[in-house]
Amino acid sequence: VGDISIESNNALTSLQGLDQMKSVGDSLFIESNNALTSLQGLDQLKSVGEVLYIESNNALTSLQGLDQLNYVGDISIESNNALTSLQG
Repeated sequence: VGDISIESNNALTSLQGLDQMKSVGDSLFIESNNALTSLQGLDQLKSVGEVLYIESNNALTSLQGLDQLNYVGDISIESNNALTSLQG
């Protein structure tokens, strides 16, 4: 998969359904999903070739779900107001 953009889905609470995705060739954008509380559903994701953006997800409390991630070109984690831990 090249780029994946999950943006501005105000009712989205879960990333379940992406649980078989193992890599993103380019960038993964997870932005402005105001009800998203977890990144679980990305549990099998091992690599993001370019940039992982996790920005402005106001209900996101942790990065759990990224436990298997072992390669990211660059990462940007910004303005996730409820994020209390980078563990995951």
